[in-house]
Amino acid sequence: MVEAVARALRADELRGVRVAALLVAAAALAIALWHLPGRFRTVNGEVARFASLPLPERRLWPARTIDVDTAVYVTARQVIPLHDTYAVVTGPGIGVSTPTTYEAVGPFAGYYLAPRPQVLDPKQAQWVISYGGDLDKLGVRVGRVVQVEPGVQIAQVLR
Repeated sequence: MVEAVARALRADELRGVRVAALLVAAAALAIALWHLPGRFRTVNGEVARFASLPLPERRLWPARTIDVDTAVYVTARQVIPLHDTYAVVTGPGIGVSTPTTYEAVGPFAGYYLAPRPQVLDPKQAQWVISYGGDLDKLGVRVGRVVQVEPGVQIAQVLR
């Protein structure tokens, strides 16, 4: 008989837990439904603002969101011929707001400068894009250097 009472108590406890869980789920659903129209308006506004940007600005937007100075990409497109190889180096020669900025410079260059082939080793490149890097420490001879911003250069590698 004691076991039957214990089972009944456990069943009552489980019912109480289930009811509480259902109440919490219902409250969460109600809050979500209440906030959903405002969230849709916010997202719609962001999409409309992005869509209103000229195409060149839209293409650069991802880099700007992580604090990359996009002038380097615009200049590199003008300076580096379509089929020449390039390498990207980064370093402390330019201040950034987050280390993620340094990590994003090379991959974004691959996207924005396509079809120009990107290589990892500056010694195998025809051009070097330096985003705060030190051109003198790369072990390559450079010819023409285009100063984009302080600490940001595009250099032609001499063979």
